[in-house]
This record gives sequence, structure tokens and C-alpha cells, in this order.
Amino acid sequence: MPVFPLDPPTSPAPKSVRFNAQSVVSASRSPFTGQRQVYVFPANWWQIQVTLPPMKRPEAEPWIAFLTSLNGMEGTFNMGDPLGKNPRGLGGGAPRIAGAGQASTFLQLDGWTPSRNVLKTGDWLQIETGLYKVYAEGAGNVNSDASGHTNCWIWPRLKRPPPDNTPVLYTNTVGVFRLDSNSNGWDWSEPALAAGLTFTASEAF
Repeated sequence: MPVFPLDPPTSPAPKSVRFNAQSVVSASRSPFTGQRQVYVFPANWWQIQVTLPPMKRPEAEPWIAFLTSLNGMEGTFNMGDPLGKNPRGLGGGAPRIAGAGQASTFLQLDGWTPSRNVLKTGDWLQIETGLYKVYAEGAGNVNSDASGHTNCWIWPRLKRPPPDNTPVLYTNTVGVFRLDSNSNGWDWSEPALAAGLTFTASEAF
């Protein structure tokens, strides 16, 4: 039995990885005034669509084995943004959660290199098994103070309150995902007998 979460094959790399931000928000419009009320629920998560390039059998079989070993929606795997492996900010230090009980989209961290532009809007953070995108106000910079402390906004909201001093990763970040379907396959096409393979998955939490 595989030990989950699995790491996907590294070669060939996906041709494309689409990230979809999934939110649970409902809205109703008054038939009398036309005003709309919006109801925001706390659930939000990432969904990904992964498309592999055309592959001959020697390249395709590791990906096929990876997908089938997940056994549909039973198993989980690690996946990150191929374009976001390194932050646009300078990073530095060993950031960690600053204070227990955080459970929203506002994040307090410490342990950064002091007095530095550590992150920029759009950078990724990994906290436990969750993947989060950073949003900063003003110029889009997240700067550490003289003590190495920062505040920033993230999406999605924290899945659960991480313990104080939980390590926070900002390079090579990944989240844990689960396939969206129990039926996942591939096809062989002429004239080159190349495999076509696409799958979708959502954050596992």
C-alpha cells in the first residue's frame, strides 16, 4: 500500500497547471428593491487541473502508475505552482507562526530576517499541508520589522489554527491534493502513439 501523500513524477513536467480558487458564497436579490445580499461561508480551497504533454510509453507509464496508485479519491499527493517555487520577495530567516489560535485570512509571522522585503503579493506560503497565496496592501510588499515580525493577508483562510511556532515554508511550497474523481484514465493516439493525460484535484483537508 502506498504511503500518502505521494510525490508526482518529475519528468516530464506538466504542460500546464491551472489553479482555480474555489469559494462558497451565495447571493440573493430582493424582488422589490433589487438589492443583493451576499452570504460568505468559511470554506474555500484550491482546485487544480493538470495537463501533461504528449508522451511515449516510457515517459507515460510513471504518470499512469502514479494516478492508478492513488486509487481514485482514496490517496493524496503533493503539488505546487511550477512558476511559484521561489518568492518574488527576498525571503530570509526561518519564519514561523507567531501566536496560537490564528484561523482567518490574516496571518502573523515571526522569525524572518529583520527589516527586509521578505514577500510580495502573489508569493506562496506552505503551512502544515496547506498552500496559501499572499496579499499585501499598499505597494504589494510584506516587510519584516526590526524583530523579524510580519503581518499579511492570505487566501484561502487557514484550514485550522496552527500551533504557535509552526514552521512556514516560502520556497518549493506544495499543498496536499486529492483527485476529484474515482475515474481517471489516459488515451493513446496516432500517428505517434503518444499518451494524453489530464486530471483535476482539490485540496485535501
